[in-house]
Amino acid sequence: MDRRDGVLGGHKAAETPYWITPKEDNYSREFAKLEDERMWGKVWLIFCREQELKNPGDFVSVDFVRDSIMVVKQQDGSLRAFYNICQHRGRKLKAGGDGRGYMSGNTGSSIRCSYHAWRWDIDGALEYVVDEHDYDGHAGCSRKDMALRPVRFDTWGGWVWVNMDPDAKPLREYLGSVPQFLDPYEFETCKIAWHKTVIFPCNWKTVLEAFNEGYHVEGTHTQITKNGWQPTISRAYGDHGWFGYEAVTAEAGPDAADTVRVGSGAAPTREVQVDFRKIIYEAQVEALETLKCLCSEYSVEAARRLSAVLPADAPYPQVAAKNLELHQQLYKELGIEWPKGMTPQVIQEAGTDWHVFPNQIGLPAIDGIEWYRLRPNGDHPESCIFDVWWLQRYPEGKEPPIQHDFYPTPDDFRGENPFLEQDFANLIAVQQGMHSRGFDGQRTNPVQELAISNFHRALHRYLGLDQEK
Repeated sequence: MDRRDGVLGGHKAAETPYWITPKEDNYSREFAKLEDERMWGKVWLIFCREQELKNPGDFVSVDFVRDSIMVVKQQDGSLRAFYNICQHRGRKLKAGGDGRGYMSGNTGSSIRCSYHAWRWDIDGALEYVVDEHDYDGHAGCSRKDMALRPVRFDTWGGWVWVNMDPDAKPLREYLGSVPQFLDPYEFETCKIAWHKTVIFPCNWKTVLEAFNEGYHVEGTHTQITKNGWQPTISRAYGDHGWFGYEAVTAEAGPDAADTVRVGSGAAPTREVQVDFRKIIYEAQVEALETLKCLCSEYSVEAARRLSAVLPADAPYPQVAAKNLELHQQLYKELGIEWPKGMTPQVIQEAGTDWHVFPNQIGLPAIDGIEWYRLRPNGDHPESCIFDVWWLQRYPEGKEPPIQHDFYPTPDDFRGENPFLEQDFANLIAVQQGMHSRGFDGQRTNPVQELAISNFHRALHRYLGLDQEK
């Protein structure tokens, strides 16, 4: 397929009129209000990892704009989801006060409001009301009326997902093509390596868009272009988006895969003879040191072993295929289950980055997956809550304790992740630039940033706005 034949909602990009994305989408208070009224309550949202809910009474609460939701592990091992709101006076029941819009713990056998001591069973049924007889005979005050309000939820990929619309389409239907490409990775078996939350003085879409394309690599991540860089391609799958790289094919011998790539990156494009064993190894080391995800100590060790089994002049497809074989061998040594469906072809087709509409992005890799979640910070159109997870494969029982780190400002994050900080350096400047009289709107690359324009079109459809300007 020619790189310019991107797919937008099932149609070639060339068949879709080019659209300059309105800059006001990324700062207008009126636009943010429409998002809250017409979109946030109708979409499926990543909530937490199932891993975080191990024992009866374990809960996680997460805030989405003006709503707060709680998921609680039941005595029988099932889950229940509720609005995290007391039915008496509207107090949040689980209220973390540090600004991350998140709280977790164990609530025991009941959920208690700290204001007037009302209690609910963990299944949401009303358990205790102080002087309950005072409510006898009053409309809207039966025990059923005062039970916690349920929220629709489901699970996929090891995540708990929530949707505030009881009539929404099922999660699998909503996800469309995404599971087809990512299910073979068996990400439900991955565990939290780290979880970080940063408060950004930007609209949530400004941050999301920074991770929804690979077109920025040459300008932002110059250190990974030293051996050449292959331009990305971008596609749309319904409301969702994808970007990746075209397959690298070559005659590499009967034991080599026809289609291979290294981790989440593209093949080097330098035409002179280079030692691809060294390039792959150094790329894994650099990624582990600077990004701290999308690879692991396993990928570094597998790449280190290349020099012992291949000559320095081995062609790239052969080196990449052998690297994958050594990776599998290392997993077997460590007792880590290699997903049966995670073949070279699957890895290539899954690409580098998936945008799950509206606010979630996953970057699949052999050793796990990096996930981003963006949420408006209350009703402020130029502040957002940015969650980043690295979910990794581990030998059974060897995953680290769950730790959730919080950074009230981007400055507080300084020194934590050099690679992400390169991305972060753009965000505030972009948000500021959106307000300029000298800027009309986003002219996204029709080939490499198609997922971003598709995202805005889908968002405008949800909001009932005319998108063809």
